[in-house]
Amino acid sequence: MTEAEKMMAEQLIKEHSDQRAVSDRSKWTHSICQKCWDEMNPGRVAIKATGADLEKCCFCGMLHDSCIYVRRDPAAVACNGVHDSPDTGHESPVTGYQS
Repeated sequence: MTEAEKMMAEQLIKEHSDQRAVSDRSKWTHSICQKCWDEMNPGRVAIKATGADLEKCCFCGMLHDSCIYVRRDPAAVACNGVHDSPDTGHESPVTGYQS
């Protein structure tokens, strides 16, 4: 294997690793409705994103437009971190919002 081929292989590995890290992080970001938020965080005001369409709450499954996102282990949430379909969760999770 030439040096150029080695560098190319290393770059491909790095890019794949970076994409997987982003994908894995998005599994931890969950849409949550206002009702579930209030039940889990009594008296606490949520920091909301803006402009969300109707999404399915990853905790109770109800459609909502609360624009609240939380970080949770996918194994501990009803959606199991699957957000690629409108039937199972939100399509474009907003990262960085935390309860």
